[in-house]
Amino acid sequence: MSGVLELSFLILVLGAKGFTRAGMPFSAKRNITGKSAKILGALCVLLGLSGIGFAYWGSPPAGRRALVSVGQGILIGFVGAILAFGGMVRDRLQEHHPSPFEESAAEHEATLKPPPIPGLGTDDGPW
Repeated sequence: MSGVLELSFLILVLGAKGFTRAGMPFSAKRNITGKSAKILGALCVLLGLSGIGFAYWGSPPAGRRALVSVGQGILIGFVGAILAFGGMVRDRLQEHHPSPFEESAAEHEATLKPPPIPGLGTDDGPW
């Protein structure tokens, strides 16, 4: 069942590429893009998921537990990659395009200082 599982994962990844802007690879120089790529991608995703289900169904109990563990590991890794990549993108965007709501440190300190009191702390006062 290992070969079926590996082939199913590859088909699943190929199908997911159909939903990207670059599209599904057709040859070394050509990609399938647009609506046809999404349709083929959906078919590949369904075929990959059914292959994974078949590999699970056809495995003995120990193999099923191993498949569940592998699936959990892939899911955790995928979520971790999304969180890490999302944080990197957010930091990079803030680096190049600062928020208009953020103030510089000098502007912020200027708002914290109280207005000067006339005659206090200067030489022209009554003292």
